[in-house]
Amino acid sequence: MTIAKPAFPLLLVLLLGYAGFSLAQDYSEPPRIINTDYDTIKYCSDSVRVAPNISIRNIKIDEAKEGMKISIANYKRNEDFLVWDKVDGFEYTWDSYYGQVEIRGIGTEEQYEEAISKIYYKNIATVPTLGVRSFSISLTDADYLPATQHFYRYIEKLDITWKEAKAAADTMKYYGLQGYLATITSSVENDFVWTKIDGVGWIGATDSETEGTSEGKWIWATGPEAGTHFWQGNYNGYAVGGEYSYWNNGEPNNVNKGNGIDEDYAHINANPNTIPKSWNDLPNAGDGPNSTYYRAQGFIVEFGGMKDDPTVKLSASAVIQVSKIAFSDEREFEICDGESQRLNFTADNSYSYFWTPSENMNGSNTSNPVVYPNQTTVYTVVGKLDFCRDTAEFMVHVNPLPQSLLQAENIYCKGDSITLDPGEHTSYLWSNGSNSRTITVAGEGTYWVRLKNEFDCQLFDTVDVKWSTRPDLDYSAIDTLVCGSKSQKLTLGFSGATANIRLIPLDSGVQVSDESTLTPTVTVNEFAKYRLK
Repeated sequence: MTIAKPAFPLLLVLLLGYAGFSLAQDYSEPPRIINTDYDTIKYCSDSVRVAPNISIRNIKIDEAKEGMKISIANYKRNEDFLVWDKVDGFEYTWDSYYGQVEIRGIGTEEQYEEAISKIYYKNIATVPTLGVRSFSISLTDADYLPATQHFYRYIEKLDITWKEAKAAADTMKYYGLQGYLATITSSVENDFVWTKIDGVGWIGATDSETEGTSEGKWIWATGPEAGTHFWQGNYNGYAVGGEYSYWNNGEPNNVNKGNGIDEDYAHINANPNTIPKSWNDLPNAGDGPNSTYYRAQGFIVEFGGMKDDPTVKLSASAVIQVSKIAFSDEREFEICDGESQRLNFTADNSYSYFWTPSENMNGSNTSNPVVYPNQTTVYTVVGKLDFCRDTAEFMVHVNPLPQSLLQAENIYCKGDSITLDPGEHTSYLWSNGSNSRTITVAGEGTYWVRLKNEFDCQLFDTVDVKWSTRPDLDYSAIDTLVCGSKSQKLTLGFSGATANIRLIPLDSGVQVSDESTLTPTVTVNEFAKYRLK
């Protein structure tokens, strides 16, 4: 990476073993990265540019491995994404673990301005995490935290001691900013160190001056906070003056390693069984090569805030307000007539919703109403939050139920049988366990059948089967031989009660009037012998 040549020579100091990272520089016009439009960008649903008006001055990147990056400081994994319109000549890499896009390649200030301005933010969550997202635009050789306005790097160095790490950090510079073993003074900073860099390693806290004494105080020994007393005692101690710390359960515990070696120095845990991002105390050399999780891995360097630091502008910031309306991706449903369907999902009270049509719905202003449509219906919902307004459509297909041909009551003569047939359907289940279309029954009772159609809708239908006793005609009450007129009123009589009666001719040439009474009239065409029932 080359910085535009100043009016007087540069002092270049390389720290051997750490990839040429340390630069001590003096500029008449220092390099700068500025977001000239720092107004909060509104995000509703469509992708938005993070920094459309980025300005880059006095920086020229002339090594293919170098470049710039946009990082989401408070990144929500599996929700936040950065995408881009590619500028020719650059290589792009999206890091889904850390939430950042790196752009690498040789390019001018103008080319990198174009590349950065074509980076877009989008949120793919159906229920997004609302609120602001903070972005930093910086060079790829360090991570920038807008909350502290400091830069951070993780230096991997196996088995480095705390004292060696402190000395190495003290010799590092980043564009004139003095390096030091990181001091972590807030949860925001702790989360950032953990999620944006490989934050397993030494930090600038120690109680080496007072370990084992009644005073036993933990202090920050590095950076602008050098000498700050932030924790008193061991794991059963307390925070001093409201200062931040994030010790693991049971830490610091000052386990004595023998030969006068105590745990006097703080580092961020690598042990997956500890509280994520938490700290513990270790001896100066860590627990050595035989330790699974407490072998020294490296250290975290912080730049910024020191008394003699120059004023630099090596990172720009951007803020996006996420107010995306929460709509479910599932928008189409099928139900059977008479069933209900819940739409959308439960969203918090930050949102407002209005659904139409509101008929057959348990509430038109809820995020997830239950609907009871009697026909296929498209429901439209308008969602509002802050400056965002969005609409969605949910379709509910209402499928018909099977139609049964069974009659509610079937009466047949005692001693006979009857076949029950509900009609054509895709499946059947009768009360007697049969799966056939029809069943034949010969006894009184209530029978049921479950019917399914091609939509898998089902209907339960019941039928009552009853016996009827055959009527016995009382021939003593009727003349079976009629002379004279071809039309004759009969007087019928039956033994036993008869609820219903109907006289039906079985031969042609016979007409019966008042056939449903006990006094029907029979008319014939000629005298003969006729059959009736």
